[in-house]
Amino acid sequence: MQHAFREHQERTEVRPRRSARLNPSPSSSLAFFYGTLMYPSVLRRVIRHDGSHLNACPAVLPAYIRHKVAHATFPAVIPFEQSRLLIPEEIPMTEQCVRGVLVRGLTEKDMKFIKSFEGNLYEYVVADVQPLKQFASLDSNNAVQMDVLASDTENNLQSHSPEYLRANVYVWRLPLSDLLPEIWTFEEFERDALADWM
Repeated sequence: MQHAFREHQERTEVRPRRSARLNPSPSSSLAFFYGTLMYPSVLRRVIRHDGSHLNACPAVLPAYIRHKVAHATFPAVIPFEQSRLLIPEEIPMTEQCVRGVLVRGLTEKDMKFIKSFEGNLYEYVVADVQPLKQFASLDSNNAVQMDVLASDTENNLQSHSPEYLRANVYVWRLPLSDLLPEIWTFEEFERDALADWM
């Protein structure tokens, strides 16, 4: 875990910080995570408590693509139209959205810790996120995460009513040249890098 945190710190010290667009409305307590913070043990480590007040559910962020970051194991999302500049070939429909976890109940202090963890590689934007199931306590988030990993995104989207929640999302803010023209996947991350974060 310390190795992964150092990797984040080194990357965030490279360029000067730009102020993030943190939404001050009630949705600031609602955030969508699509990479390392999907894992309860990582999130608890970052916010420095057990997260007993948090709820989570599997969710989908439409019209964004999750890319690999050059020389890193964590991902980044960018809007679909920007992704087309990196991946000129046709992107499968199931990859034209991002699977992840929607977390509710984050406090201002939690968000400050998360912002510090993410550094200046990303900025917060407010986006429409579609929950796929009911919220459950973070204690049961291992099951939530498994739902995300095993989810058939296309069928899930078709079988659920188009209910969206406005949530904060970390979106890549640095040049696209720092991203790889490859889609980041859970399976590859868990196989090759997850142990460094646990």
